[in-house]
Amino acid sequence: ADGRFYTLGEIYRQAKNSLDSDDNKLRYVLMGDPAIRPAAPEAEALLTHINDVPLASVDQPTLMANQTVTFRGRIADAASGETLPEFDGVVNLSLYDADRSTTTNGHVDDAKEDPVRLTFDQRGTLLYTGNANVTGGEFSLTMAMPGQIAENFRPATVSMYAYSQTASVEASGTCRDIYVYGFDDSVSDTIAPVISLLAMNHDGFRPGDSVNESPMLIANVSDDRGVNLSMSGVGHVMNITIDGTRTYTDVATYYTPDVAESENPGGTIAYQLTDLAAGHHTARLRVWDTSGNMAERSVEFNVVPGKAPGIYEVYTDANPATTQANFYVKHDRPDSRMTVTVTVYNLLGQPVWSSSATGRSDMFITSPLTWNLTDNSGRRVPRGIYIYRATIATDGGESTSSGRKIAVAAE
Repeated sequence: ADGRFYTLGEIYRQAKNSLDSDDNKLRYVLMGDPAIRPAAPEAEALLTHINDVPLASVDQPTLMANQTVTFRGRIADAASGETLPEFDGVVNLSLYDADRSTTTNGHVDDAKEDPVRLTFDQRGTLLYTGNANVTGGEFSLTMAMPGQIAENFRPATVSMYAYSQTASVEASGTCRDIYVYGFDDSVSDTIAPVISLLAMNHDGFRPGDSVNESPMLIANVSDDRGVNLSMSGVGHVMNITIDGTRTYTDVATYYTPDVAESENPGGTIAYQLTDLAAGHHTARLRVWDTSGNMAERSVEFNVVPGKAPGIYEVYTDANPATTQANFYVKHDRPDSRMTVTVTVYNLLGQPVWSSSATGRSDMFITSPLTWNLTDNSGRRVPRGIYIYRATIATDGGESTSSGRKIAVAAE
């Protein structure tokens, strides 16, 4: 009634009671605090209209393949249901195909027994994901349906997550009041998508450069209508092929849409390759748009096992600094766990301050290391010019940046 999620203990209680006399429920035990609630957004993201038709109307919204669809919705307080007019931010909307049924193979210990097969429903595969701006608690997003969908006339799923850029408020929501079925043959599109970037580990990569044995393939793709993310059809699945022999078909899972809508909707692919052999390789990326037009691009690279990480840039957000300075390192080990060390020297080359942190990087930029302008003894350093260097270390080795200057000014 108050709009909050159940506690974990209450979730377990209701789940076990719903199973009646099923002894399997005795196999599950909650190990933790039963009073804790799931860490989930407390505001609600609600879908209100599809193609200007309210979801509460008697008309059943059915989305067809190849159709252009506009979603409208709002961010509401979970308890009162009222729109949050102060919510300005971004909403991510993901559309999944119609539900499908799966039957287990069954398993028995005794060969004389008949296997027990269970049939259960699963959410369909991802058809689309995109971002839109939220203004005054309301949003609108237009998408192009893929040309290939499952032929199941069953409910589909829209999942939404939103965050405010002006307040620490998050929202989530799900809509199951729609269907995905049929084909819209009125759309004609012959323009292929565009792959504007294809690189390994960093956008500063050049064809033929050396990389470690588990590099990340990075690509920027866009299309005049929409990039196809559906895995329902045959032959139009976004994929990466290495040396013409090894193909990865789950690439759409690693696609991130641009933050805001544009004339040509698109996004970024960040796909981690693993355990590549030493030597020369070629990676080919193929993407389709929602109308079945294909684009491909290839890049050559050289794998060097144990290659040390590369540093592209080291910088600070305050120069001159008066109270503190945050140091950042741009590198070529996206989303990797690494140890970052920043050391500050005076002009005599003597170390004044040093700090290290170990963690996972935010793609190409490390989390900041903060210097409060004191030396290793805790005393504030005199005003003047100092030199700082950064070192990053991963399992592949260690690299140190060249020195850069920072000025410390009086408070």
